[in-house]
Amino acid sequence: MCGLLFYLVFTGRSTTAQMNTKSVMLFLLMIIYLHGRSSANVGSHPVLSLAEAGDQVNVTCASDGWKPKPTLTWKNRTGNVLTNSTDLYKIDNAGFTSVRSWLLVFPSDSDLDWISCSVSSSDTKTTKEGRVLPLKPASVGLSAGWRAFVILLAINLFALTVIAILSIPKIRGHIFLKGPSSEGKIQSAVGENGLLPNPDNNGLSETSVSEDETEDEIPETADKETNTEEEIPDWGKMLACKVAIKPDASTTSFLEVGKSQTRITCKSVTNEADFVHVLCKERIRSGRFYWEITALTEPPSAPKIGKSYECPTSWYIGVTNESAEKNKKVPLTPENGYRVLQYDKEKGYYVHDFSLTQILVRDRFSKLGVFLDCVKNKLSFFDCDKKSHLYTFYNVDSTEPLIPVLSPGDKLQHTIMVCEEQCINHDKPYA
Repeated sequence: MCGLLFYLVFTGRSTTAQMNTKSVMLFLLMIIYLHGRSSANVGSHPVLSLAEAGDQVNVTCASDGWKPKPTLTWKNRTGNVLTNSTDLYKIDNAGFTSVRSWLLVFPSDSDLDWISCSVSSSDTKTTKEGRVLPLKPASVGLSAGWRAFVILLAINLFALTVIAILSIPKIRGHIFLKGPSSEGKIQSAVGENGLLPNPDNNGLSETSVSEDETEDEIPETADKETNTEEEIPDWGKMLACKVAIKPDASTTSFLEVGKSQTRITCKSVTNEADFVHVLCKERIRSGRFYWEITALTEPPSAPKIGKSYECPTSWYIGVTNESAEKNKKVPLTPENGYRVLQYDKEKGYYVHDFSLTQILVRDRFSKLGVFLDCVKNKLSFFDCDKKSHLYTFYNVDSTEPLIPVLSPGDKLQHTIMVCEEQCINHDKPYA
């Protein structure tokens, strides 16, 4: 490029004045060229990570600092492009783009000895690639040396067990022969500690009370995988905010809303590019509201109308806002106006924050509680079966009205229900 500019400016005979003019022109052209080069920026090398997702593996690719927006591509070892990924781009205040992508793969796939993620810029003609391997689980078989070690270990354990069994009678006789002196020592120790024996229960009242108190302090609903004490509000106070949200049938063309406005059923084959959800009539700006969705593990019965409904194998429930995309599918993230808890038979329970977050749940629950606290700007989800906390979104902005959103999935006759039990009166619209 520089040689071409030099040729164009300095070819031919020129006077001294013309040479000075051409020098200025060359200088300006070089500034323009360098400015164009500096406007593009090459980002960081892609960082790949793995996480288990049932029978599949969730592969994450992350790269930052690109300008302009780059292109991300997944490939397997044969060079075939993998297209079933979820990509998320975010531009900061300086104009630099960060990209995150998630891909679910089966480790048993013969073409996935390794997998690559490449990020490229069309302006700089630069491509950066990251690879991860292996995806296949390690072989379960044992080598000959390890097999011999395991056999010897089993023989030794068996021999020690036999010796222990044969020695028990001698040990028991030794203990009972020294019983009286031991009893004297125990009584002496109790006296030294200042504790008086209780004749009614052989001096064990102190220990018994401690054990009972310890058992009473253990909460029945403790669930270490999903439960954090600070996230669980007073259950009674939360139920005092319970409402029966009303699905708006005019906001969906794929779902059927029952006459009582409590049942939502997938009634037709859907377009993969379209959302399959219904918005509710409520527009929430302030206050605290709690609602429940049921029939998540057992389909509702409908003997009077002769219809059969199915339990959903995928669903999402939460809130959105007025400005969010309502028709064409976008990632269900707070950046796109969606704060939802999702379930999929293959993936389990999860939320899409800036990254995909798995929610560890011991058993599937049939009823989900949703608590929207506009005072503290929080949206929380609860397992109503165990009364345990699942997940909380923070910094939930309610200056723009928040709208409950419900999806039973895209399978025919899959159904969810709005729970109307013990709800407060809410005939007036939310303000």
